[in-house]
Amino acid sequence: MREARALATAMAPDATGVDGDVRLWLDRWRVGESTLAVAMPTRVWEGVHDIVKARNALRTTAPRKGRAPAIEIASVRPWWNLPLDALLAETRRDASRIGWSLSHGDSVSHGVVDRGGVVEIGIDRAGPRDPTGSLLRRRLQVNWGVAAAARHPAFERYPGSAEARPLPIGAWREATGSDA
Repeated sequence: MREARALATAMAPDATGVDGDVRLWLDRWRVGESTLAVAMPTRVWEGVHDIVKARNALRTTAPRKGRAPAIEIASVRPWWNLPLDALLAETRRDASRIGWSLSHGDSVSHGVVDRGGVVEIGIDRAGPRDPTGSLLRRRLQVNWGVAAAARHPAFERYPGSAEARPLPIGAWREATGSDA
């Protein structure tokens, strides 16, 4: 595990484009299998914690009725973690394999999950001749080949809101008219 962490840390700058120190999360190590690693700039991690500390420092020590409790960070996850968790649960439950992509802005997150485990994952930029990433997504699906199913949800921005979020897994078919 220590060697895998050192390797992932060394690979992070080239794999992510993040310069400087990174904070790394590494999935469970299994000999002979791929292991998922997620890196974020250490300065971002520290910035989140500094904001929480500053917010909590503004609070007085005396309890007051109606005041919200202190903020605690329970988890910091990539935004694509929610749809990935849903796909992992589906493949674990159905003993299936799914190739997926999630288009967002000028990028496409994608991967393959099989029987509750991540087989591959990546993020690619859509090219100037493919601004929506639709050609990239089709190439990905051809490369998945043996995937029993494919999911290509849209990253939806709601009117009048600066919030953007992926469509829930169950809404993919409604939004796209199909599973692919």
